[in-house]
Amino acid sequence: MPALRIIWLKCVKKDDSIGKDSIRIRIDGDIRWGPEDFSKGQQREIGSTHHFDTNVVVDIEELDVLSTADKIGTLKLTKNSPKGERTQRFNKFDADYRMRFELLQWLDKV
Repeated sequence: MPALRIIWLKCVKKDDSIGKDSIRIRIDGDIRWGPEDFSKGQQREIGSTHHFDTNVVVDIEELDVLSTADKIGTLKLTKNSPKGERTQRFNKFDADYRMRFELLQWLDKV
């Protein structure tokens, strides 16, 4: 069974012009991390692993007080995606974030 390990999330450019961004991570629609506040240049260690069967969808959202959350990016992976560690850029609206992750293959023992 494949697994996604999220290593860290870094703010390169905030979505909000005043104050900090409030960021959360959804995996397959469920909130799995956050919300946590980010300033420009700030990086947070995530360190969580999520197992999946065939595919997984990761959404990075910036929460707004007066409106719905801004989805600043989506990452879609399948069990056939290349394994290993890499960095994904999320940059919708005015935000620019980087997420370091690793796609692992867990082998079922017979």
